[in-house]
Amino acid sequence: MRIFLLICIAVLLMPYGVDAAQSATVSPPVSGSSAVADNDSFSFVVWGHPRGPKDGDPPLYHEEILARITALGPDLLIITGDMISGGASRSKPFDPEIIRSDWVYFDQLLDTLGIPVLRSPGNHDVNNFATRDIYLERYQKPPYALTFQGSRFIILDSVGIDQRKNDAGRYWHFQGLPFDKAQLDFIKTEIANQDQFEHLFFFWHHTRFWSDSNSNWWQDIHPLLKNGKTRAIFTGDPIQKYLYENHDGIHYVASSVFETHPIKWLLKHPGTKSGWGVFRQLDNLQYVRVEQDSVTLQTIVVGETQNKALSPGFWETYEARLNWRQRFVEIAKQHIVRFRHLLMVATVWAIAWMLIGMMIVILYSRFKR
Repeated sequence: MRIFLLICIAVLLMPYGVDAAQSATVSPPVSGSSAVADNDSFSFVVWGHPRGPKDGDPPLYHEEILARITALGPDLLIITGDMISGGASRSKPFDPEIIRSDWVYFDQLLDTLGIPVLRSPGNHDVNNFATRDIYLERYQKPPYALTFQGSRFIILDSVGIDQRKNDAGRYWHFQGLPFDKAQLDFIKTEIANQDQFEHLFFFWHHTRFWSDSNSNWWQDIHPLLKNGKTRAIFTGDPIQKYLYENHDGIHYVASSVFETHPIKWLLKHPGTKSGWGVFRQLDNLQYVRVEQDSVTLQTIVVGETQNKALSPGFWETYEARLNWRQRFVEIAKQHIVRFRHLLMVATVWAIAWMLIGMMIVILYSRFKR
């Protein structure tokens, strides 16, 4: 009987685990008031950049991803932007009904999970007044925050919805806008109230807001997070499919899925070997488990058998064609006079003949006297 009891206890104490490419754990000191009961634990998944390549396309690897999320059994799902293409086919007329249809389809997929979903818009979800209005018809406008199991989830707007009042262009700038004063004040208020919660988590779309060491985040906000309750920052803009940094015990994570463009597209938009490194990375989700005073992050790889860019042959073909193209361009630069050079020569030639003409007129008038 004792042996049976010992076996049961050992099984109960086995660590919780999932397939993961990377994991990191932080056990913050518990201080101040706590809104989490002693036996509380929960988990959530962060899904970045789900969208397909063009309007009407389903989210990338959505069948596999939905199955993985179901298997993980999280309590919440947070999506860090670019959920639909949002009129990305810029050569075609903008059709609001296609945008609405894509949102309906995506929401129907999410409904199968049966868990709450939080969203931060990306530059494809909200990229002009029309897509903004459609988004706000359906979803809560950021910034906003909510409390779940004693932890605070803070959803921010890196697109700059309130800052676009005079931007009536067909498409807004895809890089987003730095947080304005109103949003910075919102963030500071949440930080000031952090003792009410056990953990704080921040979510937004644009990764450069923290990957750029000169951004205002590092001057205005991060210093306020040190030695506090903030455990992790998550973004979904794929400047890389996966980026990770640890600053003062706070996890900064960029996580996304991102379609690989055809070689024909890559040739039209040539990048360096490192510049297209984003396509060579594995697509991934983030799984976060909160156990009282500890937070565990795990990277869940998806789409690894479907991503053609993981094949060396794909890049050998691309680089071989790109090298031929680069050689042609270099030869053209060396041996073919460009238009601006011709224009410069023509301008100098015209000025020279004007001066010669003026000299002839002056000399002729003198001799005529």
